[in-house]
Amino acid sequence: MPTPAPRLPSWFRITTPAPNRSILIRAAALLRRRRPDIDLKLTVLGALSGARDFDLDAIVTAEGMDDAVTHHPPVGAPELASWYRSADVVVMPSYSESFGLVALEAQACGTPVVATRVGGLGSAVIDGRSGLLVDGHHAADWADALEALHDDPATRHNMGIDAAIHGANSGWQRTAAVTLDSYHTAAVQRLGRLAVLAG
Repeated sequence: MPTPAPRLPSWFRITTPAPNRSILIRAAALLRRRRPDIDLKLTVLGALSGARDFDLDAIVTAEGMDDAVTHHPPVGAPELASWYRSADVVVMPSYSESFGLVALEAQACGTPVVATRVGGLGSAVIDGRSGLLVDGHHAADWADALEALHDDPATRHNMGIDAAIHGANSGWQRTAAVTLDSYHTAAVQRLGRLAVLAG
């Protein structure tokens, strides 16, 4: 049985499994300067991917976030679910995302997701219900979203409930059924157009 991740010793716990973590670190630093009353703890999960010259530790130090940011190596699915459940919010400042599976996994754990409005994240996260979608990658916009969720624990709680429902309804069987239905509809429409042209 996996060991559950410890409940992070902070009122507002943020977890990010996604690339582009520097955006989140800059946003968290901005939020901390704006609101020193918020005790932020940011957990970065997984391998550090991206450009070879990307130095997470240097960004964390430059932003004055050494005491607030921890990095953990990749973990298995049960441990990952524990980390998601221990967070107040999971953040995905992605530049591209084909399906949004990580966002759905986090939501299935009952944790709201703040993500970029890009690719599959636009449908994986129900903006205002299971999390928040942010347009672009400006640190101030991300800080605003995090601050709004911190300041409204009732909304964050309700988003967590809706996130769990949305995540549960977005499993592989449901996704396959919706995809199959989409293909069926497209095929029927195409055949209808061909019949009209041939007729």
